[in-house]
Amino acid sequence: MANFVEGWAPAVLELGASGYIGGMWPLVDRAAAEFAERFYTVLERKLTYSGRASIAAAPRESRRLFYEKGDPTFLAYTYYGDVYLRFTRNRKAPAQIHRQIGQTGTERPGR
Repeated sequence: MANFVEGWAPAVLELGASGYIGGMWPLVDRAAAEFAERFYTVLERKLTYSGRASIAAAPRESRRLFYEKGDPTFLAYTYYGDVYLRFTRNRKAPAQIHRQIGQTGTERPGR
């Protein structure tokens, strides 16, 4: 990392995370909760309709809460990391996944 950013983001990325979403200033709890709810709603909606979701696009869409609420907390969030990182939905049913785990010989912890 270029060492121009301090705090959690570089520490988390240096430990191997693909990305990190954090605030640029102290945040209000209620607005932070609303942002998180919108963020995960955006991810779920994109995964449901297309089977994949851009992690970088979700905070951008969630920041639009600023226009609805007027609270600058919604603008504080920044994504640090791989801008091409995507979540994808596994289309297999859970029973199929468990069957595959059993076939490979890899057991789930506690089983």
